Amino acid sequence: MEVPSGKITEQAWYTNMTAGIQHIASWLDGRDVTRELVESLIDKEMGSLYSEVAALFRHLVSEEKFAEFLTLPAYDQLIKGGNE
Repeated sequence: MEVPSGKITEQAWYTNMTAGIQHIASWLDGRDVTRELVESLIDKEMGSLYSEVAALFRHLVSEEKFAEFLTLPAYDQLIKGGNE
């Protein structure tokens, strides 16, 4: 992927800003983000195909303090899996 070249215009900036706002608005859909909503979306999107990933994601989003890097807990699982 290349960084676009050329002059940044007000219209282009406005279009990108509007797209970002619309994306966030549609993602939130006016609902409060609750643990139950997150759980249902994880189940819907990951199902049983990615049970280990879903379990790790559930753990990451339910911790009181988020991991500094979301990949660190995944590395721990990869290392454990490689030694079994």
